[in-house]
Amino acid sequence: MNMESNDAKKIIKRLDVMINLLLSSNKINPIKDADKISYLSQLGLNSSEIAEITSKSRQNIDVVLRRLKRKK
Repeated sequence: MNMESNDAKKIIKRLDVMINLLLSSNKINPIKDADKISYLSQLGLNSSEIAEITSKSRQNIDVVLRRLKRKK
């Protein structure tokens, strides 16, 4: 039962993130990929999870996250 609980928590976390992204996007002013990746990272997702959601490679996500950290 504990494993199912952890799986449910992961699903809920991803659904929350997807809802937040949908609410913050629009067709007139779409969100840039780097901003999406940054936002997902800030919400606590790791690079593998972000890669799954954005359909990008984990390596690509890691590069973007490194570039974003350098800009700060």
